[in-house]
Amino acid sequence: MGRKILIVDDDTDFNQLLTDIFSQASYDVDSCEEPEHAVTQFQNENYDLVVTDQKMPGMSGEELIRTLKKIKQDVPIIMVSGYLDNDTIRSLIREGVGGVFLKPLNVFSLLKRTATLIEEREAGMRRESGQEDGDDDDDNFHHNLPFKFETFPAKDRHSREFAQKLYGLRDFKTNLVMVAPRGTDLEAITDDLSHFDSGCKDLYLLLDRSRIDRESMMKIIVQSTQKGWERVTFVIAGAETITREQYSLIMRIGRKKDPFDTIPFPMRFIFCVSRDLDLLYDERVVDDAVYMFMGTTEIAVPQLSDVPDDIGELGNRYLEIEAKAHGLSKVPKLELTAKTYLREQKWAGNAAELHRFMRMAVHLDKATLSMEDLERVEQKLSSAVGGARSLLQGLQLYRDEYVKAVTILLGDQSAASHALKVDEEFMERILS
Repeated sequence: MGRKILIVDDDTDFNQLLTDIFSQASYDVDSCEEPEHAVTQFQNENYDLVVTDQKMPGMSGEELIRTLKKIKQDVPIIMVSGYLDNDTIRSLIREGVGGVFLKPLNVFSLLKRTATLIEEREAGMRRESGQEDGDDDDDNFHHNLPFKFETFPAKDRHSREFAQKLYGLRDFKTNLVMVAPRGTDLEAITDDLSHFDSGCKDLYLLLDRSRIDRESMMKIIVQSTQKGWERVTFVIAGAETITREQYSLIMRIGRKKDPFDTIPFPMRFIFCVSRDLDLLYDERVVDDAVYMFMGTTEIAVPQLSDVPDDIGELGNRYLEIEAKAHGLSKVPKLELTAKTYLREQKWAGNAAELHRFMRMAVHLDKATLSMEDLERVEQKLSSAVGGARSLLQGLQLYRDEYVKAVTILLGDQSAASHALKVDEEFMERILS
């Protein structure tokens, strides 16, 4: 017997659309246009999931959810609506809704979330019956990709496709352009690249512009030669901010021009830019010579908004990292409401913003974190600057850029640390 879904929406046309979508995806579907009728249906049938609208006559979607949860707590519910404000979304998550989708509808995301919620429920039922041991399904998730990949959990189709494409490009010949929006975890990507099996002893180095000068690059190359590396790949962060002189140096290295003409191994560059290279070229951010040198091979890193099914597990991963960094004996875990809450956030600052958020959350010093705990974290972040979390994230980005600019101007990290009156550890964290 197929999995069964109940659809509740008073809009006849949209109700039929949802019915068609789920039917074509091989679900058994019942539909109701009246919430009161849906309650009766829910009592009399065994459903694997419910999809409901918010604004309906007689009973709102939020009221319907409360009623259904009293009847069968474990059946997951998805809300699909034309408009929901942030307070309503939070209230829905608190009531136990497993996903919120706004019209116009992303059909693939809806079906993906539906499958995930049903699988999580069935895993929980198996554990309760003794057929399966372990913690929450998300906490035990590990992709089955045939190579090491930790940048994303790779539950989502987009992150899996990125992982597979990145792995397929591991033996690119000279240069690669990576469109990596601000806040991308370039350190994790660099680490993943270094663990790909390419049949060559590869060294991958993540550099920002403060480390790109003739003396530093020559020192890296000499050390790489001494250590027997067979190929060196430089991952250049913020490549659109590199100066013309630095690009001239990079091109001399790539083309093995004097004084780099005796380098015994091939060298490659991955240029990480925040926007599409063609746009940067059209805006003259990069000139003709740089544009031609970067080449035509390009890969785009997904933003968190593109991989919503990864966010909960990624949040748990950052909690683990921060717990270890702060010497905590036990790593806190996210409850289902907390994972859903994280999934519904915008994360304009990408993985860096999520990481900072979880860094604050770990200081709550709790074994499990609920949605209410994460709301308190957001309130602290907002009150810190008297505005929204996105403002804080923006200020932090400007702070980091300012620190890097001072370091470049003074030419030395210690001198910059002294001038800014901050400790070396703080400087290292921003410049790494």
